[in-house]
Amino acid sequence: MTLRAIRRRGDLNDFSLYSQGWRIPSPPHVTPGGPGERTPAEVFEAAVSQRPAARVYGSLVRTSSWSLLANFFYALSQWALIAALARLSNPETVGRYALAAAVASPPMILASLQLRTVAAMDVRRRFALATYWKVRLPATGSALLAVVALVWMLRLPALSALETAMMAVLKSLEGFADVYYGLLQRNERMATIAWSCCGKGTLSFFTFAALLRATGLLWAALAGMAACHLIALALVERPACREALRSETAAFPPCPPDGKPGSDSGSARQLVRGAVPLGLVVAFISVNASMPRYFIEWRQGSAMLGCFAALGSLALALQTAVSAVAQAAAGRLAFYHSQDRAAFFRLTGKILALAFIVGAAAAGGSRWLMPLVTLLYGPSYASQPQLLGWLMAAAALFGISSLLGTALTAAQVVWAQPALYAAAVVCSIGFCRIFIWPGHPAAGAQALVISAAVLAIGQAALLHRTLGPRRASS
Repeated sequence: MTLRAIRRRGDLNDFSLYSQGWRIPSPPHVTPGGPGERTPAEVFEAAVSQRPAARVYGSLVRTSSWSLLANFFYALSQWALIAALARLSNPETVGRYALAAAVASPPMILASLQLRTVAAMDVRRRFALATYWKVRLPATGSALLAVVALVWMLRLPALSALETAMMAVLKSLEGFADVYYGLLQRNERMATIAWSCCGKGTLSFFTFAALLRATGLLWAALAGMAACHLIALALVERPACREALRSETAAFPPCPPDGKPGSDSGSARQLVRGAVPLGLVVAFISVNASMPRYFIEWRQGSAMLGCFAALGSLALALQTAVSAVAQAAAGRLAFYHSQDRAAFFRLTGKILALAFIVGAAAAGGSRWLMPLVTLLYGPSYASQPQLLGWLMAAAALFGISSLLGTALTAAQVVWAQPALYAAAVVCSIGFCRIFIWPGHPAAGAQALVISAAVLAIGQAALLHRTLGPRRASS
């Protein structure tokens, strides 16, 4: 495969050469312009001819395994927090926790701009670490101001406002860690990310449970979790990221294959422009998940919201597992989209079929999970089997939507996705306004099912419309 063919197909701009196994050796130390000097194109041609294909797939399997471990432990820690909160407090406190997360999450997720994904795919090193912080810090400050404005608009009580503020600080620290995680992921340091998630999650859980048991104050437990995240950020994630960047600079030449300027050449404005579509997508996802909680708190009370959040944590485990599969398959989907369109559709079909079977089994067997709900949360949470069934169905549909979104992103269909998520949010708001009233405990979960179905159908249609003609022509 020649450099001209690769450039004509667009691989240098579309996805990571390094992540696919390309190893670009540094040019020999010779006098510039002297005999034996190789141009960047000649260096890249030599790397192409020596590409070890078998080694690529071995590395992908290993990286995917660490990614699955990190996602699984994150989901487990989130469920454990809800379970501890339900055991050590009452449904009203669980409802205040869910409300704080629903208010603080959308602005913080929008401010994230999916910089982790951008950093992981920036194999040409166009953006320095300082450039990511130039974007992250002002965005986080703006998000904190937005949270304050939401608290004032919703006229939350003083205690709920303090808990929401602590939740916003916690989400800010998670966003700071995401910058380091993206750079570690670019260098395939997924084991470091996994161990960091495991250690931080374990320490945060025990700190949260101990402070909640000792003080009975939710805001104090959230402040303890934020302190654990700050310690991990300063002592583990920041040093690991700097070491990975030093190794990257030593292993790879500062000049990319096409000879254009390499590291640190991108500005903060360019970074924001490329990250906006992904940021809008995750913001709409957060708003869509939070919208039923707003209406449940407003019309059904904090106790019902606490039950909704506790049962939803079980459904979230299903959705997170499917999302982990999507994350693990993202690199291979991008590779297949560029080189083998038939393999791209085969892999997409396989993971969609797996998600459908698992989701249908979980939704259909939700009634048999009620003894587990009683064991984990207590008998007051086990009186809503219908609510758990609808939540499991919503999680299954959102998992399918996550896989379809990964396929669209791998196919570089990015700017059309925010409109689909906005339509899902509009459907959710309309359903919540009409159907969420006292005496209808499952209406919030039904709103999630409707919005997830609209989103999945729209994504499937967009994927078929965008890639169907290409598949036929190929």
